[in-house]
Amino acid sequence: MRAGIDLIKRQVEGTSAVPFENRAEPEELAHFYQFGEIAHGHRLTRTAPFTYTGDVVQMPAVRTVAPADPTAPVATQFNRLYSDLLGDLERAWDGGGSDALGDAVGKMFALGGAAERMIRQGVGPPFVVVDASGSPLGPPDPGP
Repeated sequence: MRAGIDLIKRQVEGTSAVPFENRAEPEELAHFYQFGEIAHGHRLTRTAPFTYTGDVVQMPAVRTVAPADPTAPVATQFNRLYSDLLGDLERAWDGGGSDALGDAVGKMFALGGAAERMIRQGVGPPFVVVDASGSPLGPPDPGP
C-alpha cells in the first residue's frame, strides 16, 4: 500500500521539463502525460522538446450502452459504492492513511465488477454521487 502512495507522490503531474515517472526510465510517463497521449491521440515524444507527435494511440473497442434508470436497484447500488469510494479517497488524502486507501482500493475492484454487471445487462453505470440514503447530491458549493 505504501509503495502505491509513494508511486503516486513521485509521479505528481510530471513537469514540462521532465514528463517521466523516473528520469532513468523514459518509457514510463507520469499519469498526466499518459492521459495527454489519449487526449491528443498520439504518443509523447521521448526527447525534448516533448510533443504529442509520436505514434497514433490505438483506442480499445467501446461498448455503447444506454444510461441506467437512476432508480433501478442496480444503479442505486452502483452509485452508493461509487460515492463510498470517493469518500474513502478523500479521507486517504486528508490524512486517513493506509486504512482509508485500502478501503478505496477494495471498492475500486468492486466498482469494476458492478459496472461489468450493468453493462452485461445492457445499461451503463450512472456515476452519480449520492448520500447515505441513496439520494443524489448536487454539485459542491464553489464558495465565494
